Amino acid sequence: MTDDATGRQGATNGRRRRGVPRWSAVLLAMVVATLLAGAVLVPRDFLPRPTGPYPIGTTVFTVSDAAREDIFAPGRPRTLTVQAWYPAAPGSSGPVEPYLRDRDALAGLLDYAGAPRWLLWYLASSPTHALTDAPPAEGRFPVVVVLTGNMGYRQSQTIQVEELVSRGFVVVGLDQPGTASSALLEDGRRIPYAGWTVAKPLIDQSIDPVSPAPTLRGTP
Repeated sequence: MTDDATGRQGATNGRRRRGVPRWSAVLLAMVVATLLAGAVLVPRDFLPRPTGPYPIGTTVFTVSDAAREDIFAPGRPRTLTVQAWYPAAPGSSGPVEPYLRDRDALAGLLDYAGAPRWLLWYLASSPTHALTDAPPAEGRFPVVVVLTGNMGYRQSQTIQVEELVSRGFVVVGLDQPGTASSALLEDGRRIPYAGWTVAKPLIDQSIDPVSPAPTLRGTP
C-alpha cells in the first residue's frame, strides 16, 4: 500500500473511531423511515388509549436558576422548559395536546441521521390524549420525573407518561438544553444539540469516568 493510500486509510479509521458507529447511522435511518411510513399508514389517533380512570391534563412552563450559568449558553442562566402531565378534573374539555408541541424538537436527531427537518413535522399535529391546561383533579398525587437521554425530547415517552397519569400520577418531563435534540425556551431562544463530540463525552463521564475529566469551556 502506498503512503498516500495508507494515510487515507488511517484518516478513515480515525473518523470512524471519533464519529458515529456505522450501525448507529443505519439504525437511525431505519427509525426515521419507520416514522415516515407512520405518517402515511398509521391513523391520526396513533397512541394507545390509556387504561386508567383519570382524564389527562398537561401544561408547559419554564424554570430558571439565576445563580447558575448554562454551560451550553454562556452568559445566560440555566433555564429549563418543563412539561407536566397530571390527572385532570372529571369532565374536562379543551384543546388536545399534540405529540410534539415544538415541531423542530427532533432537529438534532434528524441532523444526526442526515434527514431533512420537515420529515417528521406531521408529529406536531398528531394528537395525544392530554388536554392542554385542563383544570387539575382534586387531591394529592405521587410525582414521577422523566429525564430523556442523549438527543431525546421531553415528549418521547408519551405512551408511558399518559398511562401513569391515567392511574393517578403526576409526571414531569424536562428538555435539557445541550443534550436534548433541540431545546426551545419560552422566550423563543433555541439551544441546539451540542453535538456528538461535545455532549457525549460529558454524558459518558457519569457512566464510565475517565481522568482527567472532559471539559467544556474550561469547566470539568
